[in-house]
Amino acid sequence: MTVDETGHTKKIIFTGLDNSGKTSILATLEAEKFIKANVKPTTFVERKEFHFLDYLISTHDLGGQKKYLIKYLKQPDKYFAGTDVCVYVIDIQDIGRFTETLDYAKDLLAEFDELRIKPRIYVFFHKSEEILEQGDKNIDTLQERLLDINGGRFQMEFEKTTIYQTWTITSSFSVIFQDLYPRDVLVQKTMKEFAERLNTVAVILFDRRVLTIADYFQDIKYKEIAQFCATYMQSFQSSISRFAGVQASKFKYELENLEAMFQSNNSEPETYLFLLGETGSMPPLDKIQDEISAILPEMFAALRIALKNA
Repeated sequence: MTVDETGHTKKIIFTGLDNSGKTSILATLEAEKFIKANVKPTTFVERKEFHFLDYLISTHDLGGQKKYLIKYLKQPDKYFAGTDVCVYVIDIQDIGRFTETLDYAKDLLAEFDELRIKPRIYVFFHKSEEILEQGDKNIDTLQERLLDINGGRFQMEFEKTTIYQTWTITSSFSVIFQDLYPRDVLVQKTMKEFAERLNTVAVILFDRRVLTIADYFQDIKYKEIAQFCATYMQSFQSSISRFAGVQASKFKYELENLEAMFQSNNSEPETYLFLLGETGSMPPLDKIQDEISAILPEMFAALRIALKNA
């Protein structure tokens, strides 16, 4: 569940068949990077909490074994009542169970109807590591079937995810949280002006889980590369900073045609800033620092993020 500034609680459930990857997705989101390969099947319902900005997120991981699915459907008011967001996870590699997962999805939506609730539904086509590069007709077919089952009753979005490309998971959850908590128009305007002043094509402000707080893309074509780079630059910064004597609060990468800059902000909660631009287009690192220092206070105030004293 999430609690917003009005005290209203929002409930997020994660469901799907057993072995679809729900627990591994949550482990990735919680930065538990070393347990993903050996996760055990979820026993019934597991709940964990973490913070996104000043919102408390309580994840409800519903075990996918058949005996549990039957119990959820027999007591829908106990498990589904009040749901605002449903993350439905499908193992795209388990072709033999597509019919089973579609049947469960149909029953699940019927229970939502019975409870008279209208949760946003995000379908994660999981274990998509090969599909991201090659495409897959199975996803197109499943998407068509799910849209047919839905019949326009619920807002339904689709994402391709894999634990082997962390950015696919963090970017998908960023979509969910930005949908739950839309950014203020002032914040979006500030991000755009910031990007233009620094001659960048993409700017992302994100938390330690690489969940997007605010962003701007000059063109949608830069979105995936920016999300990919931001995830791995944050991981690099976290790893390299463990070595004695290494200072990596900010650094810059240059490619033949693009350059990327990363900065760790002195804020509470912990946040990071990522910038992407064409090679040679952005100011030097020290001048970018001056621009960042000038604009962050206003933007952070709008986001209720506290800047610490240097």
